[in-house]
Amino acid sequence: MKSKWAVLARDTFLSIVASFLTACAISAIDRLPYSPTRDTMTDALRMPGGFIAGLFYPQGIHTGSGSPHWADVAVAGNLTFYAIIWFVCIRTAFLLIRNDRLS
Repeated sequence: MKSKWAVLARDTFLSIVASFLTACAISAIDRLPYSPTRDTMTDALRMPGGFIAGLFYPQGIHTGSGSPHWADVAVAGNLTFYAIIWFVCIRTAFLLIRNDRLS
């Protein structure tokens, strides 16, 4: 049986990798032909990063003398948000698989 720390490290690593793959998939959507649906979908998928960047730059990209790192914070926010979502999904999946084996 693996230690709890090893399982946590595995799930964290998998969620970070899945988060980067999710960010790549969201970026790949922009290469599809233009449609309002495509733009709405990418805006919605990028919104969590915008909300997190808004905590650091309340006026958006117009904060103070400009905010050259607003986009960096938004990307980091999206990666963090999707890593948390993936972590919960991965933990739930492994727990369900483990419980299924025990019963």
